[in-house]
Amino acid sequence: MKYSFAFLLSLGMASATATTNPTIKAPQPTDSLPKGHSKLIVTSGPGRISSVDFDGSAFNITNKIVTAGTNPSWAVFKKPNFLYTVNENANTIGLFTYDRTTNKFDNITTNAGSTGVVFLEFNKDQSHMVGASFTNGSIDAWDTSASDGSLKLLKTTKLDDKLGGNTLFQTAVQAHQAVLDPSGRFFIVPERGADTLSVIDSKADAFNVVQKVRVEPDGCGPRHGTFIKSCTGDKATHFVFVCELKNVIQLYSVAYTDKALELTHVQTESTFGKDMPSKNPTDTVADATKTFAAAGECVVASNQRDIYVSNRLTGNPADSIVHFTLERDEQTGTAKLVFGESVSSYGISPRMFSLALGKEDVLFSTNQNNGTGLLAYKRDADGKLAVIEDSKVDIAKFRDSVAEFGPEFVQQI
Repeated sequence: MKYSFAFLLSLGMASATATTNPTIKAPQPTDSLPKGHSKLIVTSGPGRISSVDFDGSAFNITNKIVTAGTNPSWAVFKKPNFLYTVNENANTIGLFTYDRTTNKFDNITTNAGSTGVVFLEFNKDQSHMVGASFTNGSIDAWDTSASDGSLKLLKTTKLDDKLGGNTLFQTAVQAHQAVLDPSGRFFIVPERGADTLSVIDSKADAFNVVQKVRVEPDGCGPRHGTFIKSCTGDKATHFVFVCELKNVIQLYSVAYTDKALELTHVQTESTFGKDMPSKNPTDTVADATKTFAAAGECVVASNQRDIYVSNRLTGNPADSIVHFTLERDEQTGTAKLVFGESVSSYGISPRMFSLALGKEDVLFSTNQNNGTGLLAYKRDADGKLAVIEDSKVDIAKFRDSVAEFGPEFVQQI
């Protein structure tokens, strides 16, 4: 959900407080995270892209570049040194280079596409990239095969689906993501404004819409999701996603045909457990004077079992990250979501988080408004999260005033 600075500030700017969630101190020398373990890209407003090192216990901001008037709320990195960023405020995709040794950013160029793109996703070999436009409700397909990192816009597809019933927030189609299936052929695009999942076929670089699935209940607002892979092979068995406006997580089974994906509803559950329920309403009505909870991120670990979801704008002193597990029977192909636990986000509005590369024993997270801007959680063998206390970085380190967004995106490169 996109909110103005004034709207977010109206939440009261209450400081995030400690909870009874499990916490751990800085890892000991025997911990599996060696010094210099991680290099990350963090974006925040307005127009700020930061390089951050994580040594297993604490973050160190090593450099930044600021491009006035932009909102680089999502980014993707392509080796050896290319960084592509969206600009929610306009119709451009930025190309930067980033030197991992010196931490220097160079702003190379911008390319015009759809207005208000909020998500970028590569295809399997990173020769092409898809952008999802929240503002225009369209999908941009880019050629990214050039050795110098330059972009070429191949096509823009306008999604024209019936809007959902939430007249306050579902004012346009609002494509929010384009997530690639494990086979590398299909993208699923959740349309927050239209309660629809659109399937894009990238075969022969066509990027055509080949399937549409209407999501219930009306007005739910699908936002971010992820594929669940089969235990064998390179295809998905399920697709799981959160609905921002109804604060539910949905599970669909996935079947492949020659031309598309068949998606069948399996389960719908609240994104809140009993331990940290929302104080704000979790089902929106057409009342702009109210603040509503809004589910945000959804990622799955490589074990295809542990699923993590963020709850934002809950009205609590701090928002939450929720752990679900997927229990499935490989013989029958059935699966179900099981609620695990909630942990504090230690701030307000955890828009995005991501797992560390490799062992995925750390989850890096952000808060867009108030409290801890950047932090890390240790992830154990059962998928449970415990905050690394020394990792907490105050949001003020990523913005110049309280009228600016804090971290919106974090990714290890």
